[in-house]
Amino acid sequence: MNHELLDAHNVFAWDMDETLINGPNSSFFRDFITVNPHKQHFIVTFRTPRSWAVDALRELEEVGFDTKLIAGVSSVPDHLYEAWALRKHQYHAEYVAQFLRWKGKEASRLGCTVLVDDMLDAVRNGCSEHGVILIDSYHQAFGYPDFVPESKVA
Repeated sequence: MNHELLDAHNVFAWDMDETLINGPNSSFFRDFITVNPHKQHFIVTFRTPRSWAVDALRELEEVGFDTKLIAGVSSVPDHLYEAWALRKHQYHAEYVAQFLRWKGKEASRLGCTVLVDDMLDAVRNGCSEHGVILIDSYHQAFGYPDFVPESKVA
């Protein structure tokens, strides 16, 4: 399986929600990972605490995905997530800024050249700052037009 937006990359950062699970192109992305085991694939998620991030692997197994293909799971530090979640009540500008740059920074730290994510506004600056290409997980180029979320499948 080849795809012009993905083929040039060897180390990937994948978002979880709305990307590998419950997104319009989730099946395509899981299939891409499955047929490209020679490439490295990391999950980089805003899920926190860590135990919830690790649940991502169980969720992928539930849809028949081989989680041995995932090289690791990184979750945003709790204090950054909390700053983001509480930003309207207790604004900590530096932590909020760090939260918004975290995925790009983490992807770069892992050696990823690309992040596939649905929350473009929350990750764009961090990707740009750290030289990571950002691909919209909702991009129509991946083409699964008859999208039904996995959680809605009987």
